[in-house]
Amino acid sequence: MDLINAFKQSEALAHLNSADLQFLAEKGTTRKFQKGEYIFQAGEEAKEFIYVLSGRFRIFLTQNGETREVGTLSRFDLGGVLPYSRMTHSVGTGECKEAGELFVLNRSFFREMIVDHHPLAEALVHHMASRIRTFTKLRMQDEKLISLGKLSAGLAHELNNPASAMVRSSEELSKHLKLLPDGFKRVMNSNLDPQKVDLVNDWLFKILGNERPTLSLMERNDREDEVSDLLEEFEVEDAFELAEEAVDYGLCGDDIKMLHKHTGSGDFATVLEWVINNLSTERMVGEIHTSAERISTLIKSIKEYSHMDRSRDRQDVDINSGLQSTVTMLRHKVKHAKIEIEENYCSSIPHLSGMPGELNQVWTNIIDNAIDAMEDGGMLSVSTDWYEPNICVQISDTGPGIPEEIRNQIFDPFFTTKSVGKGTGLGLDIVNKIVTRHNGRIELDSKPGSTTFNIILPAVDAL
Repeated sequence: MDLINAFKQSEALAHLNSADLQFLAEKGTTRKFQKGEYIFQAGEEAKEFIYVLSGRFRIFLTQNGETREVGTLSRFDLGGVLPYSRMTHSVGTGECKEAGELFVLNRSFFREMIVDHHPLAEALVHHMASRIRTFTKLRMQDEKLISLGKLSAGLAHELNNPASAMVRSSEELSKHLKLLPDGFKRVMNSNLDPQKVDLVNDWLFKILGNERPTLSLMERNDREDEVSDLLEEFEVEDAFELAEEAVDYGLCGDDIKMLHKHTGSGDFATVLEWVINNLSTERMVGEIHTSAERISTLIKSIKEYSHMDRSRDRQDVDINSGLQSTVTMLRHKVKHAKIEIEENYCSSIPHLSGMPGELNQVWTNIIDNAIDAMEDGGMLSVSTDWYEPNICVQISDTGPGIPEEIRNQIFDPFFTTKSVGKGTGLGLDIVNKIVTRHNGRIELDSKPGSTTFNIILPAVDAL
């Protein structure tokens, strides 16, 4: 094969003179590969520059027994080790997907290349810089898509719950309202005098004004039995069903006896049914109102989290608000993992000048990692404090801790302990860059059962 002509097919090498390309051709060698063969494997010493003459090859990473493709090489692509590269061992594995031939050059020739064929070395370094930019951009996009996927799934679940509750309650209310005319007719035909009507009406409004009680299962069962027995004694149909509704609003045996005393046996069942119907209507309207408020709160949190209604320039940032919005966005994941949340925000901390969207990325990445670390439940603690002139954000989890041997690597680009598809290793790298841009710092304290990230940010603008 005419290697010189093959080299000129590459955009990175096309401008080089014949002497530089001749040096490359003379010092290297060619190798043929069949489908399924490895051109290099993860952990091996990285010692060769690669130029693809034919065929197709894929580069993949293996993490926790799973693989993720991170790149491909096809005809006239460059790969492997390049001049000035600090890579000593292969991070990924290269596999032949379509039989082909590679040109390879051992890195031991790089020094001679740099001294005697500088244009060639310079071209390869420029290619390496472009490769790093492209790879970083792709991995950052992966990180954003993974985060977006997690938040979208959580939000869909969080919005679906109140929306479904509203639909159920509205359907139940619609059916319920169709029954009210008959109940109203029976009440109108009762023999209650105006004074007793006023007594019953005042009593009903008093009940509606009270908070619905919180009863233990045993307390509720005892009260339902008490009310149900009285209703059966007063010969009321559907005694148990009416007793459940009555107990929901805190009615007890004494309330039932009092109503019976006011109405008398003849009108008791009619008035009781009218009272329970009113309570049921109030309950269903309340459920719809609560669900609507929940949806409104979530939408407000989305706006605050994304800051989509604000400019992208630096502005005053309310750290407490950003943290609260982030916790809301991740609450579904917290509940799914059976994790308890403890929030303690200092009300006196000042605003700082910065990029709210970027800072919310910081909280999201650290909290998300904390949740992932607690596979079997635990406690997530989020707090803020003010030590003039710095604001301190503290995020803690009760997970297994970060091993001593990898603590100095967790902020490195592409370093991750997560399974494939769950992280790209850019989360904490992004966190570190954002905090640094805000003239802050991150302190880590970790041991089994307790990991704390302290993010210290100056309140005074220093960007």
